[in-house]
Amino acid sequence: MDNIIDAKSKSKCAHEECNCEVGFGQQYCSDYCSEADEIGEVELQCDCGHAPCALNAAEAKDDEARAS
Repeated sequence: MDNIIDAKSKSKCAHEECNCEVGFGQQYCSDYCSEADEIGEVELQCDCGHAPCALNAAEAKDDEARAS
């Protein structure tokens, strides 16, 4: 039973472009996302460096390479 994740214990990072999940009571996955949101930074993709966002960045680069 310890391996079951309660859906209420996770939510999405508050930074709009971020794809990371955060734990209960947390708003951001990193200082990067907190600061980006605080200054109102507009991005095409999140650069927090966590796996969910890094995977999206890698996919975007692959798409760009195929389009060239």
